[in-house]
Amino acid sequence: MKRTIRNTLTLVWFNLVATPIFAADDSVSNVIVFSSLAFVIVLLVFLALIMGDQSIRISRSTLAKDEQDLPPSFIPSKKEIFGINDDPIAGDAKVHTLARGHEIKLDGRADVTLQHPEINLVSVRPTDYIGMQPIPKMLVAEGDSVKIGQKLFHDRKRDSFFFTSPVAGKVKEIRRGAKRAITDVIIEVSKRNSYVDFGSGDPKSMDREGVVEKLIESGLWVNFIERPFGIVPDRSTQPDSIYISTFDTAPLAPDYNQIIAWQGKDGETHFQKGLDALNVLSPEQVHLGLNASEQPHAAFTEADNATKHWFRGIHPAGNPGVQLHHVRPIGPNDKVWTLRPDDVIMIGRLFETGKLQAKRIVALTGDCLSDKAYIEVPSGSAIGDIVKERFDTFMKTDDRDAEEKAETSYRMVSGNVLSGLQIEGEGFLRNSDAHVTVLEEGDKHEMFGWLLPSYPRPSINPTIPWSLFSFMTFKANTNTHGEKRAFVVSGQYESVTPMDLYPQHLLKSILAEDFENIEGLGIYEVLEEDLALCEFVCTSKQPVQETLRKGLNFIMSQR
Repeated sequence: MKRTIRNTLTLVWFNLVATPIFAADDSVSNVIVFSSLAFVIVLLVFLALIMGDQSIRISRSTLAKDEQDLPPSFIPSKKEIFGINDDPIAGDAKVHTLARGHEIKLDGRADVTLQHPEINLVSVRPTDYIGMQPIPKMLVAEGDSVKIGQKLFHDRKRDSFFFTSPVAGKVKEIRRGAKRAITDVIIEVSKRNSYVDFGSGDPKSMDREGVVEKLIESGLWVNFIERPFGIVPDRSTQPDSIYISTFDTAPLAPDYNQIIAWQGKDGETHFQKGLDALNVLSPEQVHLGLNASEQPHAAFTEADNATKHWFRGIHPAGNPGVQLHHVRPIGPNDKVWTLRPDDVIMIGRLFETGKLQAKRIVALTGDCLSDKAYIEVPSGSAIGDIVKERFDTFMKTDDRDAEEKAETSYRMVSGNVLSGLQIEGEGFLRNSDAHVTVLEEGDKHEMFGWLLPSYPRPSINPTIPWSLFSFMTFKANTNTHGEKRAFVVSGQYESVTPMDLYPQHLLKSILAEDFENIEGLGIYEVLEEDLALCEFVCTSKQPVQETLRKGLNFIMSQR
């Protein structure tokens, strides 16, 4: 494509120059010839300057860790010449601009309205946490009444690893799966709230053991994700650092600026108090990843005792793993904990009030829904209570296509469409998710769908013309448009991964269980969400995230 455009422009330029040369007299033709030569010389000099400047920038970037310590570039910027700031949002801070990635523009973004639907059931699930024993030690039985923050069960290997109730009510059912493994502890929500009092306090005046104890007793400890491997950390582990990304670039992802704005001054206060508690846990300041593409909320930009890093780019630029790769790459002996902004607010609220308030503001998205909004619900709420009566209005009309459309099936996802978990109509949100996506199930055959021009749909392939229009959004379904094929090296994974890694080679090493290559190719830096986009663009239709988890489990088993 690029070669065709270049050849066409060359031909047009030649015709514009050659035609007057052959048609004009000698004096005119000489002027045109010399003007053209001068233009070519200036162009070549300009290109040489640009290439030289880029070479110098690349070379000098390895000389200093801080942009302020770098010598001036070959071609000065506007800021260096005139003092003009190229980035009014980030100010003088360094901005990591991530060029690789892909933005999947789907219809169905949540409206900026906050609703409070009635929730009847919630579930706390051991399976939401990597490394949990399949049969935890139960501390309650069916029929028991529980308070908000009351302990429900704990891991058998780690008896201080508690899971607590996000609501007040009665234990309705303890569901079991294969080999008697507990899959859900379902609680029927009471109309009246009652709380376990954990005691308020200022984390700045507490020692590390006191902060750890309060987080474990309240059940908020399980919200930490330890990299590498994506597990819940042991209480005895001290992280090298704690990292929080304040924005999410996944398809239809919730806006954390809006979420904290709805909570007003209390939300800002609780976020700062949560940061204070995290600083007690880590030997260095908490790190915040900020979005340079739009103005972050003041609670993020003005946070005290936090090291701020600015990023600009399309998905997966908002992932903590991608940001950490550019800030402090993770090695085999490192331990970095990550959290989401709403988790930090929960921690701050616990220290401020002494009570667990495990409610989340969840983005309800998807073009299949007639009422797309943000909703405030307890963690682990029943999906049926959330999406009931929200499906598209065509299911309630008598138009001529109503019968056909009524047969449409849907897929409900706890999380985003790339890395979320499919849940059934009687299922529950994952504890840590602040996002629900509803899509049309791709279970209808498309005759010659790969050959004939098709409906507009998201794709990274430029042969589908709709992908060339950046302003378009698309209605998508779950059809993969093909089956699993030979795993060939195509370069597609690297084109959407803004990290200095080779994901395709990493996955092949995992399949071969080549321990040394798996380590050398950077498995410690990635979790499933970081390579989820690779699964979307994969021509070979490989289960990228599933394969990566097998590799992470394999490495853990060998350590």
